[in-house]
Amino acid sequence: MRIFRFRARREDRGAVLPEYALIIALVVVGSIGAIQSAQRSGTSRLVASPARISANDGAYYAGAVSTTVPPASTTSTTAPPIGVHLAANPQVSVEDASGNRWQVAVTFMLLDSSNNGVIGATINGTWSDGGGSSTPVGSCTTSTSAGQCTLLFTKIRDNVRTVTYTLSTITGGTFNWTPVAGGEGTIVISCGAYC
Repeated sequence: MRIFRFRARREDRGAVLPEYALIIALVVVGSIGAIQSAQRSGTSRLVASPARISANDGAYYAGAVSTTVPPASTTSTTAPPIGVHLAANPQVSVEDASGNRWQVAVTFMLLDSSNNGVIGATINGTWSDGGGSSTPVGSCTTSTSAGQCTLLFTKIRDNVRTVTYTLSTITGGTFNWTPVAGGEGTIVISCGAYC
């Protein structure tokens, strides 16, 4: 009987190291699989319960595996709006047109907070009535490095002595225009000697 026990102990003692290696491998493989599964399912916390692993010479426990998997995050950033303003005194050109008519061109200059020209902003507004067959253009897009765009109002009748342009919005990109004073962007233009 003692010989049998001695042999069993010897065999158990020889098998202990491979069994430990097997247990460690199972815990590592199980942990990796659980982490990958949690990452695929979007779980933010993973806790495995203890696993009982038996061997010939006793019971072994694989301790609880606890790890935190950070949730996948997507952040979007939005650029803050660019504050823009109109340069003082837009350029105004009044000319004679054929057939008892006159025309006007107004060039606005749009600047950022550092007084650099803003490209790609659309200035929108309305003209007052210029009489029958007049052709107002109420919007333009800044396309020069100086931030300039030009609005035209052609074929204004001679009996119309003044026309008014009223700017309503500046759009495009992330531009944010807030009039610094009431009436900014409103221009009253007289025909002068051309009517």
